[in-house]
Amino acid sequence: MDNIDKKIQEIVTKEIHPSENYKNTINSTLQSLENKKYSNNRLRMAIASVCVSAFLISGVVFAKDIERYVKKIFNNSTEAIDSAVEEGYVQELKDDFKYDNGFGIKIDNILLDNVNLIFSLLYKVEESNIESISINHFSIYTENEERIYQCDGTNQAYVGIARGMQQATLEKISEKNFKNTMILNLWENRNEFSELNIKITNLNIMYSDGNLKSLDGNWEFNIRISDTFKQNNEINYVFDGENEYIKSGYATIYPTKMIVKLELFEDYDINQIVDIALEDFSQYGMLFSLKNNERTFRHTNFDYIADNKELIIIFENIGSYMEMEDELELSLKTYNTKILLKKQNNK
Repeated sequence: MDNIDKKIQEIVTKEIHPSENYKNTINSTLQSLENKKYSNNRLRMAIASVCVSAFLISGVVFAKDIERYVKKIFNNSTEAIDSAVEEGYVQELKDDFKYDNGFGIKIDNILLDNVNLIFSLLYKVEESNIESISINHFSIYTENEERIYQCDGTNQAYVGIARGMQQATLEKISEKNFKNTMILNLWENRNEFSELNIKITNLNIMYSDGNLKSLDGNWEFNIRISDTFKQNNEINYVFDGENEYIKSGYATIYPTKMIVKLELFEDYDINQIVDIALEDFSQYGMLFSLKNNERTFRHTNFDYIADNKELIIIFENIGSYMEMEDELELSLKTYNTKILLKKQNNK
């Protein structure tokens, strides 16, 4: 999570309802962001994503969406991921727990497509008063020693094939058994790999009395990727109509998410988002929405690349193992317009 994400998340988690203090804080944060410069003129527009996440966690708004997030193999799963797993697009590992300092870790399932590497972890501990566990220092490399991702602490990460990482909410199975999921966001045009070397060297452990412990160790896993993940599992869509705001566009649906890329005629104005947010906080999640089979899906994130006038919209709740129509209606609230995305090929 980058600095912009952190600032906006602090605002949203503290102020679920749009009070005057919330509005002032939003304006103050946006003013500070205007004074920053970003390489390649890339501006990460994470406001809507964080707000949607906050609503999902709080249960204030998107109750129907929450019901679809069924807990299965992976914690904090999505409908896209669950659909892929149900169709067998997952690799179960039979390895035993690896132990160090009385602490056992096991990777039991992984899922890989062109945009995400997801794996579930099981923890087995000797102490019974542990409240939470998080991985602090770890590295993931391919068989060719190409780095996928490496983290040497909460404030120091080194990207590679992956451009970001999230740890899901920890699930306490019993007093001495825990379960978690790690998601690595991969660059779309990445190099192929067939093996993973995962090394964990430090954990943060929180006890029920509030004490925090840093535990060093060596938990190493060598995983050969299943041929299941080499099959063609993407669905492509294209916008070939006319629109006064959108010059061209296409979308790719992967097993774990949908990515829409639109080339605009003019630069995208972040102030439009701010106006919507301050006027009606609940409308954050509807900045971009997509209709499929009489259901409306809200976006989960979006980026804007100023150099190319490219707007990137991400739907993490749509995947290629779900039933998709041949034509999808995409709504853009900031422009008050809709476009049709037409399927180009079948899986």
